[in-house]
Amino acid sequence: MIRSLHQNSSAMQLLLDKINVTSNNLANVNTAGFKKKGVFFQQLTGAEQALARDGIVKEMPAGQIAVYTDYSVGKLTYTGNSLDIALQGEGFFTIETPEGDKYTRNGNFSLDSNQNLVTAEGFAVKGEAGPVKITGNDVVIGKDGTVQADGEAINKLMIKKISNDQLVRVGSNFYVPKEGAEVEDISASGILQGYLELSNINIVSEMTNMIATQRHYEANSKVIKSADDTLRQINQIGR
Repeated sequence: MIRSLHQNSSAMQLLLDKINVTSNNLANVNTAGFKKKGVFFQQLTGAEQALARDGIVKEMPAGQIAVYTDYSVGKLTYTGNSLDIALQGEGFFTIETPEGDKYTRNGNFSLDSNQNLVTAEGFAVKGEAGPVKITGNDVVIGKDGTVQADGEAINKLMIKKISNDQLVRVGSNFYVPKEGAEVEDISASGILQGYLELSNINIVSEMTNMIATQRHYEANSKVIKSADDTLRQINQIGR
């Protein structure tokens, strides 16, 4: 019975993490460029389990909960806003922040009071000639990322490629490379002005997962409560 309690407790932790991740996905369903997360139970080898126990003999799950990111491209939608930019295929926009460069697929940009192209958080969008500053009225962004204002080329968007397994999510929609990861310059050829990449979240699928996960959580909770009541009765009999 004790082993069963540990197993149900581990299952509840996994289910709770799934609920939290799914809630975050649903909260960002309308966030441009957002990549959904998922949860799975990763099996551990006997040696890894022993290391996790640190030599202590006790019941532990034979695995650990891991969160992954689905980097598949979201649907591209036309907005007509000249400062909205979408990337077709691989790559990330390079964003200048106080903590250093970060990367995103969210091309929902605007101009700040100094005419700098910025993210919703106010961080500058970087180009090959430095932060992109637009002083003209007629803004054209080519498929290769070249930025023109009133017919004059003023900069070119800095697009970087980083392997998905070398990315670390920072906040909800920014990424940084793992230490030692290779960050490649790539020649963009599929940049679309006036478009945004939507999140890759299927709201129906996420809602279905949420309902199913909550039901499983409640079922495990009832099992633990029943086992706890049984153990309490056994202890009372033994007195």
